[in-house]
Amino acid sequence: MKFESEPFLGFNTIRHRPTRVSILTVLITLACNVALFIIFVFSYPSTEQSEDTSPFHWTTCPGKQADANYKCGSLSVPLDYTQNTTAGKTIDIAIALYKAQVLPSLGTITFNFGGPGGPGKASVLAAGKALSELTGGRHDILGFDPRGIGESVPITCFKTANHHAQFDVMASGVNPPDTLGSTTLVSSYAAVQEAWAKSCAKWAGDILPHMGTTQVARDMDEIRKALGDDVLNYYGFSYGTMLGTVYVSMFPDRVGRAIIDGVMNPLTYMGGPIFKDTPGDVVDSDELFKVFAHECDKAGPTRCALSHPKHKTSHRIHNFLKDLESRPLVVEGSEVPSILDAPRTATAIYNALYRPSGWSKFARDLASAMAGNATELVNPFLGDVDSCPIMDSSADNGLPGVTCLDTIGNDVSLKEWEKASEKGEDVSRLFGRASVWQYLVCKYWQVKPVERFTGPWNNMLRNKLLIGNTLDVITPLRNAKTVERILKGSSVLLHHDGYGHCSTAHKSSCTLRYIRQLFVNGSYPESGTKCSVDHDVVLFPEADSLVQPKKTELEEIHDLIVQYNIVK
Repeated sequence: MKFESEPFLGFNTIRHRPTRVSILTVLITLACNVALFIIFVFSYPSTEQSEDTSPFHWTTCPGKQADANYKCGSLSVPLDYTQNTTAGKTIDIAIALYKAQVLPSLGTITFNFGGPGGPGKASVLAAGKALSELTGGRHDILGFDPRGIGESVPITCFKTANHHAQFDVMASGVNPPDTLGSTTLVSSYAAVQEAWAKSCAKWAGDILPHMGTTQVARDMDEIRKALGDDVLNYYGFSYGTMLGTVYVSMFPDRVGRAIIDGVMNPLTYMGGPIFKDTPGDVVDSDELFKVFAHECDKAGPTRCALSHPKHKTSHRIHNFLKDLESRPLVVEGSEVPSILDAPRTATAIYNALYRPSGWSKFARDLASAMAGNATELVNPFLGDVDSCPIMDSSADNGLPGVTCLDTIGNDVSLKEWEKASEKGEDVSRLFGRASVWQYLVCKYWQVKPVERFTGPWNNMLRNKLLIGNTLDVITPLRNAKTVERILKGSSVLLHHDGYGHCSTAHKSSCTLRYIRQLFVNGSYPESGTKCSVDHDVVLFPEADSLVQPKKTELEEIHDLIVQYNIVK
């Protein structure tokens, strides 16, 4: 990689070649299972900076030129914090900010939406107003693209976007082994993953060692300093909870008001191989599937298309999956002629569990597939197909780009991975095996991190609030309880009694009130507080109410979280 002064994606930064997007039919389980919020009870207003002298070089934002509430910029940070940071190479971090709506401002809240691989700049541009409303309107809302992601020098795993697309076509036909009738040999799937890892090293090798969570946490601290803030106020969803946990553990005296929502377990994620962490992600997934099926049965055929007067929904779905194992369904009406097999159907079910508000539509799509028309179920997997792409993005490369650096001990025999897959199935019959195999690329990852934080995790912090869902598809409640335990009295667990991924998935006015109070007043609930979802939230509404009104601000936020954490 050359380090040149020419602008890349609008910024003077490290130049490198374009990226690939992986479209493997694999379950992505790093997400927002448990809604976990860490809130630090003090915060200071940011120092006002001249637009001309600001290190962010603020300007108008694409598509928002007429809206003075938004501004965009970038911040130059060291590429490698372990080297001489004054004379070393730098990388530009892309940033978007939505201004506080109630003055005087109480400072800035930095957001991360998960993945890893979710771009923060685009997220704030899409939902700045909603994020401001969620947190009380008293802070500037800031989103940044982590290094290697989005506009912050996205990692590139192929020579061109067209080469990337060609690889995707080949890779998408190789299902993870041992999953719901898959006939893929372990060796065949492993070869695809090895090819991916080696191609990433070839085309993005210079930035790959610097993409770990530890370095991104240091970037956040540089953003805090450049803003002129004494502390960092933070809100992280899903993987963003890991980034938040690492930051507060590295810089406990610089933490303001912070929330981590959809909590990951730092002990298993940063403490060993990824294949030992992922089964813990799906520990509640099958139970949430049972809840979906049971709620459908209760709603009845008039409100849930899968409901049948004589057969349980769960049994019907399992029987359908069994049939697909031996007889995949040809889908002629989809945007591209395709098939629906058992692994893809399981992925569709898994994705649906992230969003309870979409259960009614998903039930209609799955019922249609059972009747022979799987067009609506398959189309989301096909995406927007560009036959001659000229632009590329980091996309799914961000997942291994970060995860394979954060975890250790992945380069073991395939037999060990097979054993982990079997253990995964013991935890989740539907999703356990795929949750392990999706990370096999880490076995072949070619680079090591320049720095990796592994604790201590028990530094005394100001005040925290942790929020955990009753049933989260990817971040179970027990993760939030683990973080509460290792923080040793420096946190409070708020139990959000809902379904889906993160507290945004299932509306609770009680939870929303505590979020706003924390950011605006610095107050937090008593330990053990439990918030129920609102009574007017109906999982399977009447047929005449299926035409949905304009999305609420909470739904806008949750759409972003789902977008960055499910399989396309």
